[in-house]
Amino acid sequence: MILQVFNERGLLQDEEFGFRPKHSTSLTGAVFLDMAKAFDTVWIDGLLYKLTLLNFPSYLVHTMSSYLKSH
Repeated sequence: MILQVFNERGLLQDEEFGFRPKHSTSLTGAVFLDMAKAFDTVWIDGLLYKLTLLNFPSYLVHTMSSYLKSH
């Protein structure tokens, strides 16, 4: 009822999407991986090999390899 009154009177901007019919939002997700000390005692080449065998995306394996071998 309240939303109907707001819509009829033009009180909501077009950019307002919350709980409005025919308005939707896109969702974005993110993953953050803090590897600062997580792999200090791990055999890096062995880890990367196992990730490859487990079909991890190659771009992730490459990113991890670049990071882990530079630190």
